Amino acid sequence: VLNFSRASNNYVRAGSTGGALRFDTDGNNAALLLDTNQNATFYGSVSSTYFRVGTTTVIDSSRNLTNIGTISSGAITSTGNLVLNATGHNYIEIKNSATSTKDWRIYNGQSWNPDALMIYNHTDDATVITVEQGKVGINRGASSISHTLDVGGNIAISATQIVDANRNLTNIGTISSGAITGTTATASGGTNTTALASTAFVQQEI
Repeated sequence: VLNFSRASNNYVRAGSTGGALRFDTDGNNAALLLDTNQNATFYGSVSSTYFRVGTTTVIDSSRNLTNIGTISSGAITSTGNLVLNATGHNYIEIKNSATSTKDWRIYNGQSWNPDALMIYNHTDDATVITVEQGKVGINRGASSISHTLDVGGNIAISATQIVDANRNLTNIGTISSGAITGTTATASGGTNTTALASTAFVQQEI
């Protein structure tokens, strides 16, 4: 049964070409077009309590996306918080299509270190920065860190190395300190070494 609630100005017509079916309102104002490929084109706003694909709700009555699979899009701009709440250890992956670049991930824990935030080089399978409660690790690998700052490698200031991977000081300027404890001392301008007691004080320049 096809029933119009008004006496006129409501139309159902076949399209002029292609076998499409068009619904018009108020004369020749197209409202809905159904083409031969089963595509529907709406010429105005679509109002609904929710939107489903098949029997699955994908937009609820509060305009929230739900039950969504992969999202492929351009830029996404948000004025609120981004919350990851997936099963397992959540991560954000950042890819780059340029030559010789890395794929990076930011992990909220992993099985080997569940309470850490990690910046991870996914291309080379390497943890670069590990952040735990009150502690930071740089190039410390998969292990949990045990010190406030734990560096797996050398340390530099303004591109000049000052501590090497063997914990030796290098390229050091003036040292101003209290007691220095050691076993031997070497004058930088000479070749002799002098045995020291457990604590020694330099009284004058060598």
